[in-house]
Amino acid sequence: MKEISKSNTNKNNTTKRNIGVQAVQSTKDYISPNVAASFNLELVEYPKYFLIPHAIISLIILFSIIFYMSMQEITKDNAIKYGLVGLSVCFCCYGCVYLPDSIVRRPHPIFWRFIQSCALLYMLFLAFLLFTPKDDTKNLLRIFDDKLGVPLQNKNYAENCKVVTDTFPFIDLTNFIGAFDFFMTAHLVGWFVKMLIVRDVYLCWFLSIFFEIMELTFRHWLPNFYECWWDHLILDVFGCNALGIFLGHMVCHYFEMKNLKWFTKTVITEEISQQYSYKNIFHLFHPNTLSKHDWKIFSSFDRFRSVLWYIFFINMVDLSHFFLKHVLWIPADHNILFVRINFWACFAVVCTREFYEYITNESCTRFGQFNFLAHLVLFLEWMIIIRNREDSFIKPFPTEVIVFWTFVGLLLISISVYLMRKECCSGINNKKRKINLVEPEVTIEEFDPNQEIVKIF
Repeated sequence: MKEISKSNTNKNNTTKRNIGVQAVQSTKDYISPNVAASFNLELVEYPKYFLIPHAIISLIILFSIIFYMSMQEITKDNAIKYGLVGLSVCFCCYGCVYLPDSIVRRPHPIFWRFIQSCALLYMLFLAFLLFTPKDDTKNLLRIFDDKLGVPLQNKNYAENCKVVTDTFPFIDLTNFIGAFDFFMTAHLVGWFVKMLIVRDVYLCWFLSIFFEIMELTFRHWLPNFYECWWDHLILDVFGCNALGIFLGHMVCHYFEMKNLKWFTKTVITEEISQQYSYKNIFHLFHPNTLSKHDWKIFSSFDRFRSVLWYIFFINMVDLSHFFLKHVLWIPADHNILFVRINFWACFAVVCTREFYEYITNESCTRFGQFNFLAHLVLFLEWMIIIRNREDSFIKPFPTEVIVFWTFVGLLLISISVYLMRKECCSGINNKKRKINLVEPEVTIEEFDPNQEIVKIF
């Protein structure tokens, strides 16, 4: 069922165009909590009490937490920890109340404001860590755990790859079974979440295979990337990765992935509100519609280079996980890395949505605050890696690696030239249509609740 507002066009000035309430959402600019609560931007919205931030209540809760922490016994050993925790609590509390909302609202806007607060804290910590003397960088992490700051014993997973024997039954799966560890669960869950973020099966399959190629590319620098052939293919690409992508695709299909349809002026009537009753609390924690991402990488040169940058960005995020733990001496199973992975997983949900809107939606001319933070955080991570590399990454690349990436570079150049030539010959103009909400020719009409509603079935 669709609902369309009947407006009196005779009263409108013919020299002006009416863009209505949809401009609030389509530009992806900041939407204040009051506006989000007044206009039903989603079909099923939270009650206003849980949607609008309550500054005084939040302040009382923050006072209580700080008072409790200040009453604890603070010594020289735990003073820095308490200071960092207190700083983080104050900053995150302020961010949860006053930071702008993102374009992703479920499970609740306050959750994404909290993620943005954590991203800002992480960015500040990385900036401080970058300008710390090299000798003190690793020891600085001992604030979180006294066991850190110790050189790692890098493990090579390609030492026992033999599965075929000379005696009957000619197959020995001891090494294969011994490779089953918690990293398999990490692969499964990781690619399940990545499928929910990317929302494109073919792109996820490409990313899965591409990262295995990245492991082969940098294994002469990172011994952990040395794996058996069956580990790369059976356990990773066609095993845990494939299962995670399949389960993620099934979840996306369950939510009936649809193309995003911008509303004009829609009013939620009592009938629809009763249909989605809050007695079914599950409706409050899943999206009303889960829009499918149709990346169309070869549709134009602009789209090709944009999606190519997205692929590059994802792989740099994944690679920085391994390079950081190598240069900062962090064990692979440490909680710091676990927190970082989960942070990036939540952070990537909004970043991907913002980036997809930026390259596909003509009305979206802003890069987005989450994307800005993500690029800055990733840059700082790699600057820390480069600054603390010491003698870790001095071995030259093998010849086969150089030949392969030379071929990839030539292929990308060829595709780019083909797409640019195709656009020039067809005369396609791919420039985005810019909408200026403050230009005199545009008027934003305020919604009249007394307006007559025409229902079309």
